[in-house]
Amino acid sequence: MRLILIVAIAWAITFTLRSLPFVIRSRVKNSRFLHRLSILMPIGIMIALTIYSMKGLEHFGKIPLIAGIITVAVLHMWRSHMLLSILGGLGVYALVLALTGAM
Repeated sequence: MRLILIVAIAWAITFTLRSLPFVIRSRVKNSRFLHRLSILMPIGIMIALTIYSMKGLEHFGKIPLIAGIITVAVLHMWRSHMLLSILGGLGVYALVLALTGAM
């Protein structure tokens, strides 16, 4: 009986949390705050991921990191193609790393 109660509570919480966005959708449809958040949040997440991913690479030197980041930014502004930007930045990072002899 206890297991059935636990499963029922878990189901109710899951159902409520998953249906909540559809219920409140009409109330927040024209929200200026959510519109601004939808613009700023992806940028903030990318900055946080960039900083986190660079954390273990700083012992190789800052020049390869900066060159890779600038390459990713320039390629993305030029073509807006994520795969091209990532591969180009990785390639420049590896090339500068090899040229500076940091490996």
